[in-house]
Amino acid sequence: LQEKLDILQEIKRGDRTQAEIVAAHQTSKSSVLRWKKMEEKMREEVDEGKRGKLKRTNLNDGLKRIKKAVLFFCDLNRALPKDLQVPITEGAISTRSLLIKDRLLEKNAIDPFLTDKEKFEITKFTASRAWAGKLVRQLGLKSANPVAAEIAKLQVKIEEYGLI
Repeated sequence: LQEKLDILQEIKRGDRTQAEIVAAHQTSKSSVLRWKKMEEKMREEVDEGKRGKLKRTNLNDGLKRIKKAVLFFCDLNRALPKDLQVPITEGAISTRSLLIKDRLLEKNAIDPFLTDKEKFEITKFTASRAWAGKLVRQLGLKSANPVAAEIAKLQVKIEEYGLI
């Protein structure tokens, strides 16, 4: 905990940018944001001499079903021949997630299976591109740049026709 507090203090001093400090300590911006929210509690723990670990709260537990379905979609997509695969972009993940959300809520209306927490989380879920980008990173998926993918396809065609 003390190390996290030291990193936060270093950021407050402003000698270097937050990005430089995050890179130097091999952590992430999201971790630093979480530490900022928990700073007071961490200070109390350190002051009391406790070495306990503060539990990280997963606010997206209710979205497990959507995350699993997106991963399944990505696995199916990878199994397709290259020319039929959908580029895995934040937009594609976001769109697919909204379709999954709608299907889950439709099925739940017919035969309830979602917990109250899941239903609440899924109902308010918006599938923002930021959420999709984070999911791509969490699941270890390779996010495709659709423009780069199209350029690569064009280059293959140009080489096939001997234009280079």
